[in-house]
Amino acid sequence: MPYSQILALIVALSLIVSAPLEAPTLSPLIIAAIWLSKVLFWYGFIFIWTRKNERLSRILPDRIVWFSNILIFIDLFVLNGKWFFPHPHGLERVGTFNEIIGLFLYFLYIIIGWAALWRASPQIREAFPQQRHFIVEKGRLILPALVPYVVAGVISDLITRIGVAHSEIFFTLVFIATIAVVLPPATCKIWGCTPLPASPLRGEIEAFLLKRRQRVREIMLWPAEGLGVCTAAVLGIIPQFRYILLTPCLLQFLNIDEIKAVLAHEMQHIKKRHMIWYVIFLLSYVAIIYRLLDPVWAFLLTKKWFLEMFIKAQNDAIYFGLLTVIPFTLSFILYFRFIMGYFMRNFEREADAAIFETDGHPMNMISALEKVAYLAGNIRENPSWHHYSIKERVEFLDRAYHNPDELERFKKKIDRLKVLFLVATTFLVALPSILPKDTWQTQAKENLTSIIIDQLIKKEGESPDVYAAIGGIFLEKGDYERAEHYLKEAMRLAPKAPDVLNNLAWLYATSKDPRFFRPKLSLRLAKLAFQQKKAPYIMDTLAEAYFVNGYIKEAILLEKQIVSLNPPRRRYYEGQLKRFMSELTRRQ
Repeated sequence: MPYSQILALIVALSLIVSAPLEAPTLSPLIIAAIWLSKVLFWYGFIFIWTRKNERLSRILPDRIVWFSNILIFIDLFVLNGKWFFPHPHGLERVGTFNEIIGLFLYFLYIIIGWAALWRASPQIREAFPQQRHFIVEKGRLILPALVPYVVAGVISDLITRIGVAHSEIFFTLVFIATIAVVLPPATCKIWGCTPLPASPLRGEIEAFLLKRRQRVREIMLWPAEGLGVCTAAVLGIIPQFRYILLTPCLLQFLNIDEIKAVLAHEMQHIKKRHMIWYVIFLLSYVAIIYRLLDPVWAFLLTKKWFLEMFIKAQNDAIYFGLLTVIPFTLSFILYFRFIMGYFMRNFEREADAAIFETDGHPMNMISALEKVAYLAGNIRENPSWHHYSIKERVEFLDRAYHNPDELERFKKKIDRLKVLFLVATTFLVALPSILPKDTWQTQAKENLTSIIIDQLIKKEGESPDVYAAIGGIFLEKGDYERAEHYLKEAMRLAPKAPDVLNNLAWLYATSKDPRFFRPKLSLRLAKLAFQQKKAPYIMDTLAEAYFVNGYIKEAILLEKQIVSLNPPRRRYYEGQLKRFMSELTRRQ
């Protein structure tokens, strides 16, 4: 399976999904010229690079799939290309249809790269005389990876379109059902597999499967021309939708005992439920990201430098794309490369060890592996992130044969690793429940307020009105410390401004924080404000200052005067008067 290319495909899909839908700043003509120049450069780069180093033709097909992600990023985040995606009448520019259009563009870059590679490489042209044949065979190897997402996405979009509410769990269930039921036959169809014809060889294979008590829907002949190696595969979790795939190369060059060794390997994948574990790995990643995204985001926003960077990114599509896409892409690649990749390598080793159950010795498996390595171009020592090298696999089988304890230790290690993974996943999924997310969100809001204030001050300059307005906002929120700070800054610039004096006096008279409850200072400031401006709200502050200093009769007289003026907030002032009179009655 082309796992590396499938990972690149998933990264491309994440770029398409997260790309902004904004009108481009450049004209369509300029964007078209840039796009055409980029395509010509892409073709020329691959062509010249391959012509200079023919050995690259073996690894470049996979690299082209990865490099195309750079091109799609430029289209979507630099040129705002998503704005130009066509869409059927009545459908918004969102959803699975939108993503399919993006994937068409992504595959266009891959096809252009492969076309340049075919043109530049005599080695590839010898294996594939027709350019179209090369592109089709390479492309259909990775197309099945799109089937679960597209099917689940289309069904989800259609249900949304007809107005039926559903959650992300529904999408996940459809996704899993598609993997189990639709993906295996669809893959066989896309790969051009055909049932293995009736023959003595097929009879031997069927008898072997029956003896191993493994049911499959069909034994398929897999052309695998795009893969170019001798290999076998098992597709499907449910027996009714499970297929065994064998390449012609494998059947031609391996004897029946070696073929049975390969089948034992594939059947061990079924017996050990490795495919189910792959689904568990995928869902675990999604669950962990889904659960940790909000708390991690809230925690990062508590860091002022990150919040400033995020605010800056919102005005820059490229910056925003890098900030949002790269962390996800890196986490995805690291997870599948190092965590899932580690399990995949060991699952392959566990499948190799099945030969001891069938033959009692590893000779046929070792022979099959050595032949496969030679036929694939002498790749015996080539490492792989999802397979151990053929050399390492052979050496393990040899050690296990001569020292059975090693095999037992390996089996126990695999069991412990599975348990450890499930425990770690459960912990990470449950972790947000105990994290102080609310505290982080509060801190993030405070940081945001602080940044906005700083930007406002930089824009407006040192203005007493700005400082007074900011101080008033914090005063209403009960943040007395910052309210006092900004009100004092306003008073520094305008010492006799009545509104500033009034707000600071109100703060000192009404503060619930003992550090800022200063009745005498409040009364002094309120009197100064009243001398400058005899408005009802300033008179009310002075009355409050009288009240907290114990001058209740003065407070009552002043509040009666306010009520007699019939001010806009008359009911509030009447409430104040009632409160003052109740306190006077209580004291008498």
